[in-house]
Amino acid sequence: MVSSTSMNAQEAARDATVKKSNGGAERPLTKSESGIKPPSLFTAGLGGSGHMVPPQFESFVSIVSSPTMFSGYENGRQPSAADSDVSSNGDEDPNQRSYCTDSSQPFSPKLKPNTSAATSPCVTWRALSKADSNPAEAAKLWKEGMDLYNDGFYSRATVFFTRCIALQPLAEYLSSRSMAWLKAGNTINALKDAMQAVERSKGMIQRFLSGVKREENALFLEYYYRRGMCFAQQGGSMGSQLALSDFKVAATQSLKLGHWRGSDPTGWSRRKKEIVEQYEEEVQQIEEQRADAKASDPENYDSDDYETPDIERALKNARLMMVLDEITTHKESAAEGMVDGADEFKFDDFCWLSLPINHVTSSILLPSELDPHVLGRIFKEMEHGNLLHRNDFLGLIHRARKQYLSTPNLQTIRFAGAGKAAAKVSVVGDIHGQFHDLICILDQIGFPSPEHHIIFNGDFVDRGGYGVECVTVLLLLKVTFPATFHLTRGNHEDHPVNEQYHFLSEVLLKYGSCDVYHAVQSVFQLLPLGFVIQDKVMVVHGGIPSNPSTTIADIQKLDRRRYVPDSGVMCDLLWSDPVEENGVKPSTRGRGHLFGPDVTEKFLQTNGLLYVIRSHDVTNCVDEGYAFEQGGKVLTVFSAPNYCGSYGNRAAVAHVRIASAKMEPTFSTFGSVEPPSTFLGSHAPHPYHFNFSI
Repeated sequence: MVSSTSMNAQEAARDATVKKSNGGAERPLTKSESGIKPPSLFTAGLGGSGHMVPPQFESFVSIVSSPTMFSGYENGRQPSAADSDVSSNGDEDPNQRSYCTDSSQPFSPKLKPNTSAATSPCVTWRALSKADSNPAEAAKLWKEGMDLYNDGFYSRATVFFTRCIALQPLAEYLSSRSMAWLKAGNTINALKDAMQAVERSKGMIQRFLSGVKREENALFLEYYYRRGMCFAQQGGSMGSQLALSDFKVAATQSLKLGHWRGSDPTGWSRRKKEIVEQYEEEVQQIEEQRADAKASDPENYDSDDYETPDIERALKNARLMMVLDEITTHKESAAEGMVDGADEFKFDDFCWLSLPINHVTSSILLPSELDPHVLGRIFKEMEHGNLLHRNDFLGLIHRARKQYLSTPNLQTIRFAGAGKAAAKVSVVGDIHGQFHDLICILDQIGFPSPEHHIIFNGDFVDRGGYGVECVTVLLLLKVTFPATFHLTRGNHEDHPVNEQYHFLSEVLLKYGSCDVYHAVQSVFQLLPLGFVIQDKVMVVHGGIPSNPSTTIADIQKLDRRRYVPDSGVMCDLLWSDPVEENGVKPSTRGRGHLFGPDVTEKFLQTNGLLYVIRSHDVTNCVDEGYAFEQGGKVLTVFSAPNYCGSYGNRAAVAHVRIASAKMEPTFSTFGSVEPPSTFLGSHAPHPYHFNFSI
């Protein structure tokens, strides 16, 4: 048996080696360092056709991914048969994964059309079989992890927490691991675990808000508090803002409740001892006063005059006050970050390759060159629930941003010469995070070409659970086909809307970084506001300006690199809707306007246009996925079938034929599709992450 002294010496030596290799900062142990046999690593990028790992990522091949919130298997445990068809929220077992090594197969999703209105939901965590789930062993591992955490061995504690989570992925265990990651300096994994802890508390939050056993269901407030600490460590204006929001939830709700259900605050043992000693002294004094009163005046003696203090209430109040003091300290620190942080994200000042290389959380690495064949293989990997590596995703955004820096607000698409006869422009409406429907659309309409331009007309994210995947696919297409593939900004390509409708939560759950989310917003703000096809057909997401005298030249003068304003021309282009009554009215959406046929007719005449194609609204598109309105002057195209999993609507893509004198559109229509059985994904985040009061 090895003595504890020897064990400590070995641990200290290993810690010193780890810190030395990481510039003196503690980092999570790799599996090889922790004594766990690492899984096999792929070293050929997308494999098969000479697409090797890009030079800047060659160091990744020698590093094993750190355990993350997606860990579906205990480290070192081989997957059982029950694991083959269940979800781990995006990460399969590395030993069982295929990395697109078959380069001979063409891109063809072959998704099965769904004849029913409802789509099959995907689970957040892989389902544990009875053989896998072991609450008793999980609790034991959690306790061992907490012992290591309390002794300051944070990286080693994450290993025990990861094994614990593999047996029983409870929010409490995830929250504990997030704190261990945070102490170890791994802010990315810390935030991902903290996000998952809040995500898995949906039922508890719902019961709390409905008033059912409020104190018993208040444990989630600690998860908000801990997530706030993770946000604060991410730094910057956004991290500080989100930290303040979480601290506010934890503090105000605990104060209303009058109790703190979470773990003990720092220094509580000493404070508790002081309160108990003070209580015992007071009890002794009261007993003496009671005895004296009873002996001196037994006839007027009343025991109620000498009530013993409630020690439980005193301890509860003192514990709550200490926690609130801690939260206040963190709030002050976060508030300083709001003052010191930049108001806008400066992508050019952000070194996207500077993220720690041990923060590997996904398997897809981009080759240096992209072509349709490579894209098809990447899309197949994404169908299996894999994401781009975080650095590759940021690099992709960087490439896309450079293309949009010089793009006008309204981009013109023109065809000339011999190719004009066969030319067409396909316009795709809202997809709202419905990734598999997006793949089905691409399977139907194909990739763009010089004679076939494609416009995705805004609202790529929110509502559905796969906004990250949709943005990834669209940006990959944009950088591969820069001249023929186009994206329009919709009202959901805007931070305030993304915060409300869960894209913010989705990005943080999948990538654990405010910088990644901010980078996505930076490209959203550069997207053009619309397109003009052959100088005759205007494509915008929402509607036309409420002032019909507005010209295309006026629109070109707008500053689009901002949040969408609450009013004005830019707001109208992204938020407004057509109606059959003449005139302009306030919109029931709270932003934009309702514009009538007379407004549309004047706007078209002013700018020499035939009609307007827009998206934004499913109401009149349920049967066919598209609808002509205002006598054919406005065409609405909606491309998210069975919207939100409940509308039962069909979807459509409009094809504008350039050779036609009036440029009449034709349509492709389709229903929703089911994800393939091999897909490992997640449902949309619950609505309480950043909208606690709803």
